[in-house]
Amino acid sequence: MFLNTLKTHIKSVTCVFLIFCLSLFTLSGCSGKNDPVVQVEDYKVSSGMYAFILTQNINLAARYMISFSSQTMSPSSDPEKIISEGKIEDKPAVDWIKEQSVNTAKTIAAIHVEFDKLGLTLSEEENNQINDSVEKMYPTLEKQGYSKLGTTKEDWQQLCEIDVKLSKVNEEYFGEGKSRAISDETVDEYTKSHGLKYKIVTIDKPLSEKDESSSKLLKNEGVANLKSLVDKYMSQIAAKKSIDDINAAYNKASEQPEAALEYVFQYDDLEFAEKEFVTDIKPNTPATLKEDDASYYIIQRFDIDQESVEKQRELSKKLLLEAAKRDLIDELLNKYDIKINQGAVDSHDPIEQTKIWAEIIKNNAQSQQEQNENEDEDQDQNQDQGQSSEQAE
Repeated sequence: MFLNTLKTHIKSVTCVFLIFCLSLFTLSGCSGKNDPVVQVEDYKVSSGMYAFILTQNINLAARYMISFSSQTMSPSSDPEKIISEGKIEDKPAVDWIKEQSVNTAKTIAAIHVEFDKLGLTLSEEENNQINDSVEKMYPTLEKQGYSKLGTTKEDWQQLCEIDVKLSKVNEEYFGEGKSRAISDETVDEYTKSHGLKYKIVTIDKPLSEKDESSSKLLKNEGVANLKSLVDKYMSQIAAKKSIDDINAAYNKASEQPEAALEYVFQYDDLEFAEKEFVTDIKPNTPATLKEDDASYYIIQRFDIDQESVEKQRELSKKLLLEAAKRDLIDELLNKYDIKINQGAVDSHDPIEQTKIWAEIIKNNAQSQQEQNENEDEDQDQNQDQGQSSEQAE
């Protein structure tokens, strides 16, 4: 679901903090807002770093509720109202934000410690890239208002390091020749066991009776309604016509460009739109009719042949690797004694921090507007100078 994002190998150093949906356990504690929030051995996630993480989750929560929720919200809605009244995954947005932020802080701490335990180091080039990113980006963040969160330059440095360190930890476990490297045999077996290969013709239902009565598709096929058309197609399949023939007939009748019906490949352990329909169909049987409120679906499923196994190898390996990396994070969280300072966590109120976040967003918009205006002025001046030069000639 939403926010299940694990960054994989990173080709260039960028300051992107990690969001992980992981299990939460806490240890009680009493402290103030400036005390470390999470600690693993000697590594501490500072209050300023946690405040930045919290703000990013506020941003993500607001974007989610505005974009994907059935709640009546819009981009112009009051941010405090969105966060205080909204829900994500059937829980109050405030609770979701706190949970995600603590999980992220725990993960960051565990990765830093594991990196050191494995004896890994950052190269001179990597350090230079990180330092360069910090020097270039932190003044901008400070200007935008992130310093009000208590996020220091050192905090930003550690946030910038985490992607590179995670990449190196993953390489140490899953790289070629390493202890948990995923073999081609394992990848191919995964494809054979979980792969779904099929073809599908989707026929959308009309939005109204008026749309159906005026349909060129139905007139061209000589039928009164869409159900009759679908029944006609299924009768043709029963008479040994292929799903490719049906697709060609449908494209012609609906006056669409001719296009071959391509195979679709999915995995039964992932979510996709027609999963319930496809998994219910046996391979190499005649095309089957399925439907929902929006459309009719004519689907034919096929066996996973060797050509498909080879074609899907790269994607299958990527999926297995991503799952293995998620499992490794879970393993690290169980491996280390993670201390959570609940008092410090509670001192960061998501609602109060939303006010700062809203101000940061406002500052960003103003800065962007000023930058655009300056660019427009420069462009106008250049055009005026060019015109003056032409007149002088």
